[in-house]
Amino acid sequence: MSFWPFGQNENSNINRILDDYFQVLHSLEKRDELRGEHRLADDTVSQDEISATDADDTIAIPQHSEDDCSFVGSYGSRSRSSRAPSLAQLSCSYIDNILEESELLNELNRQNNTLLDFLCFGYFFTPDHIKVHNIEYLIDQLIVCVQKIQESNPGSRNGSQTQDDSSESLNNEDDGKNDKSSYDNVGPEGDDEDTITAAKSPPSPLNKATIISEIFALDIWLISESLVMNTGYLNKIWAIMYQPNFASEKSTLIPIFLKINQNLLMTRQDQYLNFVRSKNSLVDDLLKYIDVSVMMDFLLKIISTDKQESPSGIIELVREQDLINKLLGYFDNKKYAPDIQACSADLLKALITISANAPLDDMSIGPNSLTRQLASEECMSFLLDTIVNKRGNALINAVSIVIELIRKNNSDYDQVNLLSTTLEANPPSMRDPIYLGTMLKLFTQRLPSIFQIMYDIEGEHEPKTLENQLGEKFKPLGFERFKVVELIAELLHCSNMGLMNSKRAERIVMERTKARATMTIQLQDALVDLDLEDEGNDTGIVAVDDGVIEEDVDESFDIPYVNAKQNTKLRENPTIGDSFKIKVYDSQILPKIAQLFLSYPWNNFWHNVVFDIIQQIFNGRMDFSYNSFLVYSLFNNELAGEYMDRESQAAVPNFHVTDNLILEGYRKSYAFYEQHNTALGFMGHLVLIAEEIVKFSKVYKVELISPDIQTVLQSKDWEFYADDVLNDTRIMYSKILGGNDYLEDSSNYEGGDDSADDETNAKPDTHSGGNLINFSEINQEQVSSLANFSTQSDLHTKLRKKLIDRAQEAVDRQNDENGVIILGMAPDTIPDDAPKRND
Repeated sequence: MSFWPFGQNENSNINRILDDYFQVLHSLEKRDELRGEHRLADDTVSQDEISATDADDTIAIPQHSEDDCSFVGSYGSRSRSSRAPSLAQLSCSYIDNILEESELLNELNRQNNTLLDFLCFGYFFTPDHIKVHNIEYLIDQLIVCVQKIQESNPGSRNGSQTQDDSSESLNNEDDGKNDKSSYDNVGPEGDDEDTITAAKSPPSPLNKATIISEIFALDIWLISESLVMNTGYLNKIWAIMYQPNFASEKSTLIPIFLKINQNLLMTRQDQYLNFVRSKNSLVDDLLKYIDVSVMMDFLLKIISTDKQESPSGIIELVREQDLINKLLGYFDNKKYAPDIQACSADLLKALITISANAPLDDMSIGPNSLTRQLASEECMSFLLDTIVNKRGNALINAVSIVIELIRKNNSDYDQVNLLSTTLEANPPSMRDPIYLGTMLKLFTQRLPSIFQIMYDIEGEHEPKTLENQLGEKFKPLGFERFKVVELIAELLHCSNMGLMNSKRAERIVMERTKARATMTIQLQDALVDLDLEDEGNDTGIVAVDDGVIEEDVDESFDIPYVNAKQNTKLRENPTIGDSFKIKVYDSQILPKIAQLFLSYPWNNFWHNVVFDIIQQIFNGRMDFSYNSFLVYSLFNNELAGEYMDRESQAAVPNFHVTDNLILEGYRKSYAFYEQHNTALGFMGHLVLIAEEIVKFSKVYKVELISPDIQTVLQSKDWEFYADDVLNDTRIMYSKILGGNDYLEDSSNYEGGDDSADDETNAKPDTHSGGNLINFSEINQEQVSSLANFSTQSDLHTKLRKKLIDRAQEAVDRQNDENGVIILGMAPDTIPDDAPKRND
């Protein structure tokens, strides 16, 4: 080590203290060198040596109280004794006074080498002549101060005081007297009492602890290295979390703990993780504070160090300490409050996010054994039971975890395509993509029980009637029912994934799972040579009966797709994805959800999730998939009942998505607008659903799916809505508020930038319109009327006229068919001043 006797700033009190310290230190070192003694290299010095030294080297020492370790001689003029200093002068006073300097952190940030050497390599002697390193003294002082902060508010689990309150209550002389514990000693000599500067008031425990924590949190290699190289130091810092007052979000101890540990995790990761891996109680220690979000963030940062390209072993450590099951254990409405359950769910969702199969940010670690365990049959069965039986907050949190697991593990985005790889090309590992087939199977089996919650909630209790801003009375949907349908929407997403619609994928996943288990056993047994082919049969893996192996089912199908033969073929040997769709079909889930769409006209979250379900169905595969039967049930559910499972007890309502959802919703919104001059809240999503139907009818030849669908789409009411109402609505939605007539860039106009500002000269690009409208289909009359057709009121007025004209046309047509002739006015209604005929 190197001790530099001169500071960088001559005006700094810090450097004056350091100069005095090193003068004493070098004097003692020189004296020991001349005597041929090496006492300073030992941790203790014998009492006989001290007595001899003190007898030979008498020194004048100012008198101080037993608890006062303040260094007062360095701030004023003083007369030095000509005798050599004793060990008693090399005391804790120097470091105590350093801590009181306001420029301490600035000097450290300026890389004051003398100060760094003093903190990291310096030492002093206690009155018992025990050698103490300065950095060890700082850590012990930190713990003493932390304990005193706790003593100021004993027994507080959730109501710890704020930092300002702590500072005020602790900043007094009594609290600051004894914070040096067993290191108390006297300061250097000062012969002239008149020149001694009065001692400063000692800092409060909170302030002192904060200063020390700031020192340890600096990104300075020498400081962090001194900490991580000593496990004893790290254990003392870690033990701060065991303080009773730690378990509150507002606790002043939490930032002290996190500043130090997060800095070491970031700057000295390898050495710090060695310490973390030694903590057999890591998970339990941190989960004590599950309701403290910053502590859970700290746990997540530790886990996120275990990346696929640079593994740290943390994932396996927390898995062995049962992190997943312990977090799931909080989903108990009787034992844990809603906020505790929410904190557990938030941590699980955050873990799922950083474990996504597609990297999102620097914290991403990819699929791993934790999320694999979460997607296992055991954990999924627990979540299913929680949803069906526990309900309440446990249901809400369990559903949110399943949804996040599906969203972050879409097999269509896997970096390793299981259908095109082999065990040799990509050996199985814990970093394999997460397979959701097991989860989807379990939820498919219990889907009727899950959906039954929708009916149970309606019958269990009468929801409170509320009133909206328009004075309307309504009953809320309820968060549980919303989450149930959101879960069904995400399961439908999952059923459309590629792996969920391949029989071969199940076999491949099974093989890799067995191989992974074998590799784990072999690693545990310390087997170096791993030969999967030779040892496969002995270890229980690649041995599948040829008669059981199934490739993708035959994708031959008849036209139309919806027919009895196709229904039988898909039901006899379905993929996992089709199994879910079949269960949705037999449970009559879609009609119930669609009918509830109109029952809650102002709940846009509800409208969005229903739209999501319908959009997924219309955009799914139509040829060899049971998705075509779901589409069929939307257009004519009554006829679709003939393809249902005969054992199903679900009622089959007469439902048409065009009549009972789109047109009925439009009629209600039209009537509501006539009364309140505003459209109902579901109209935005209703238009989107209608657009999906129109797009579907243009993408597919619907008669190939079912002629019944074509019949529904050719009804007069639907054609009028799609060709007139929806088209006009589409035009209005393409308008820009305060801008040009169309939703398009000015660069598409002829004449460049000059003509772009003139609406009359604007010539629309037929490829623009924000995917809402194709301007090539608009005739000249429509283009000229756009300027007067830019608001909801304009749209309603125009559509009212169209509806009136259409109704009159229908009456006239009916009269013509029935031979009814409408005559002029009756004679008694002729005005007296009208000209009369002369017979």
